Amino acid sequence: MQKVRTIQAMKGQAMFKEMNTYRLPEQEEDFIIPQSVKNFPSEFHPDVYRYLPKALSDACSQFSNPKEKDIILLGALSVISGCLPFVCGMYDMKTVYPNFFVFIEAPAGAGKGILQWTRKFAEFIHKDMLNTSAKAYEAYQSELRLYRNSLKKKTKEPLKEIPGEPARKMLIIPANNSASSFLQTLSENDGAGLLFCTEADTLANSLSQDWGNYSDVLRCAFQHEPISLQRRTNREYLELSEPRLSALLTGTKDQLFKLIPSTENGLFSRFAFYSFPAVTVFKDVFIDMEHRTLRIFNELGQQMFEYRNRLISLGSTIEWQFNTTTRAEFKSCMNDIMQQLHKEIGDQCLATVKRLGLILFRIAMITCTLRVLESGKKPEPQMTIEHLDFGIAYEIVVALIHHAITLIAETRTGNKNIVKQRRLNQYYDLLPDSFTRKQALQLAEKLDLSPASCDRFLSSNIFTKPSYGNYTKSGDQNDKVIK
Repeated sequence: MQKVRTIQAMKGQAMFKEMNTYRLPEQEEDFIIPQSVKNFPSEFHPDVYRYLPKALSDACSQFSNPKEKDIILLGALSVISGCLPFVCGMYDMKTVYPNFFVFIEAPAGAGKGILQWTRKFAEFIHKDMLNTSAKAYEAYQSELRLYRNSLKKKTKEPLKEIPGEPARKMLIIPANNSASSFLQTLSENDGAGLLFCTEADTLANSLSQDWGNYSDVLRCAFQHEPISLQRRTNREYLELSEPRLSALLTGTKDQLFKLIPSTENGLFSRFAFYSFPAVTVFKDVFIDMEHRTLRIFNELGQQMFEYRNRLISLGSTIEWQFNTTTRAEFKSCMNDIMQQLHKEIGDQCLATVKRLGLILFRIAMITCTLRVLESGKKPEPQMTIEHLDFGIAYEIVVALIHHAITLIAETRTGNKNIVKQRRLNQYYDLLPDSFTRKQALQLAEKLDLSPASCDRFLSSNIFTKPSYGNYTKSGDQNDKVIK
């Protein structure tokens, strides 16, 4: 694939790119990453950082490592996407909002923790919403006491209506929620919220308790599709016509597999993924930059709080759109990518590429909105996305395609291994303390384990062989492959 054009070049030229033709061998069954995807950049183009809005530029400038800058930018975009009310655009004949989902995948200790800084963009808004809700609840308690006291008085005057309990609003929604509780919180937030979770298995554990409903909520929320819930206990009915949910999750590859067991699950294609390897150099943990970084991110959080209030005070929606030229360029670029990947991989990545097109549009809406707010100008009801912001969003998405396709390949391989490992665990638990090879083979057949896999497993150090054809469990169960 030819080198992707710089943003500077994009300002006056089309971004059409030719990709190397690389077909998967017809006899190959496993998912192989094509050469053209490997040629996609795995990091954002340096020009992205030259032309960012000031708020994003200030955040990213606190970090020197390219991958750290990338995940800070991606995380900040995701968090900010949940902080911009009354911002929308028309995409595929539907009204869409800036909200989008991000998953940062890396091994334990690789440095994902720096994403906590991006939470600062939402903290002032979150705390203000909680404080406002707390004051409303105090007023409700006072009214409730007055109402209850009125019931005790012997008077012919009609009793006042029982006061209604106010909604408890918050921006950042806890991930350790049941499906019904999560939807209730989203409903009280008027359908808007942000999932911020630095350990993805927290959300995965919640999903596993009520998988169908919760997973469906996330999938629908990404598309702003209606969500409803009927409570059986009190027959309460909840309905959200246009949910607007943003999500920033971090975790290891194992946590990703647990959250999204299959790339065929529609939840996978709704995330923008970014992966990076373990850090092999011990960083300077005593460098004196934390106070400066804290000050800058606190200022950015205060700024985002003010921006949100300005958007609310407008009293009307800002609708972003591409002009005719940019629409044609967007279609050409995304179609070129989709056709080439379909030629090389097949249908396995089409949903991901399609939704990354939507994420591109959402990123462009975010950066354009920030530019207008930073300028101090009053936004118009309808505004055109600058070609520069289209270029920034495009360069980000090109790299995200690389990460998504790579993860699809790794996830498929990893899932095969996980399934096999769990089957071996089940196999171990079902085996008696002492058994013969014949008994082991009979059980293995029931669990769809091959004789070769059975023999390899029996030769491990968790079994002893007191005599030919006889086996005894001897190892600690913690030595099993997977829990």
